[in-house]
Amino acid sequence: MAKDPLDSLERKSYSVHFFLVSALLVAVTAWSVWDEVETRRPWKRYQREFNRLEYQALKAQLDEAEQKLVAEKASVVQGKDKAPGSLGELEKEIAAEIARIEGSEAYRRAKERIEELDRTIRRVEQKLRFAKSEAEEYFYRWKHALREHEDWQPYKEKWLAQRALVAATQPELDRLSRERAEAKAELARLSGRIEKLKQTKEDLTQYRDALRERLARIEDRPLEIKQVVLTAYDRDNFGEPTDRVDRCESCHVGIDKDPVGDGLPVVFSPHPKREELLAKHPPEKLGCTPCHLGQGAALRSPKQAHGYEYKKVRMNGKVVSVREPLEHWEEPMFEGDFIQSSCPACHQTFEIAGADILNKAKLLFTELGCHGCHLTEGFEAKAKIGPNLR
Repeated sequence: MAKDPLDSLERKSYSVHFFLVSALLVAVTAWSVWDEVETRRPWKRYQREFNRLEYQALKAQLDEAEQKLVAEKASVVQGKDKAPGSLGELEKEIAAEIARIEGSEAYRRAKERIEELDRTIRRVEQKLRFAKSEAEEYFYRWKHALREHEDWQPYKEKWLAQRALVAATQPELDRLSRERAEAKAELARLSGRIEKLKQTKEDLTQYRDALRERLARIEDRPLEIKQVVLTAYDRDNFGEPTDRVDRCESCHVGIDKDPVGDGLPVVFSPHPKREELLAKHPPEKLGCTPCHLGQGAALRSPKQAHGYEYKKVRMNGKVVSVREPLEHWEEPMFEGDFIQSSCPACHQTFEIAGADILNKAKLLFTELGCHGCHLTEGFEAKAKIGPNLR
């Protein structure tokens, strides 16, 4: 009987083929996810690296400040041969010093002495009040017996006895009050030291918590696109207003922050003349492209965002950097002094503070009479070099 060819095809195993195709599908899927999440989003890498650098810089600054604070506050702990090395050690020493003072014999005796004197003074004051009250009563009865022609002599004797008791008790009360004042002064001296230690401990605790909060804010900072929308900033080909989207700070996250180190790449560096320029041109409102140009909405690569990239090429036997523009993008980012050419877009005055090169160019343009031949916006009213030909 002839063998059926279909039967052999049905019996053939394709498990290896399916396994290889499945593995390839998994690999391509993993690559596509990685490419979408990470490779196409270099701003995430920049933000993570900047957060790491800022954390390290802040941690170093805080450690230095902590050592200074510990050295400054360590004087409150007396009798220590070795200065504490950290906030934690100083806090422990302060807590131990507070416990030592509160458990000392002098502190305990001062508190017990004050409590004992308070009880004694209360008894003496009560005795003195009663004696004064009885003296007033006997004085009244003495005078009343005189008016009624009764026997007044016993009342006078009792009045004199109470007066003598008052005279004898008052010095005792004054002495006890002085002793209590001295005991309170001693307790205040010890308690004042305790309060000073407690205040120092509280200051250290607040400082430590503030440090932890600053570091935690960096650790918890999310990776996100930082976007500024300039409403109706541009015009399309039909003259209609359009919005401009600026995302430069998604990569240049340190542009308005303090330096996080020395010799860092430009992407992590603060803006030159930051306090002078960014105070009047806040990037969170104006973005970056109004001054620097470039493709502000681009996030996939520096070349797309800047509108160019530098490539190493060999020319005349030397390796040089050549600026290669991004195709189909007409506004590559300005560099160096060329940035000043963006200033007249907003600043309409002839002389602009901080734009020295631009001011010299304007002056030279006017003095040479370039506007006589070249139509230039802003120079329409300037006199022409040649005469009127009418």
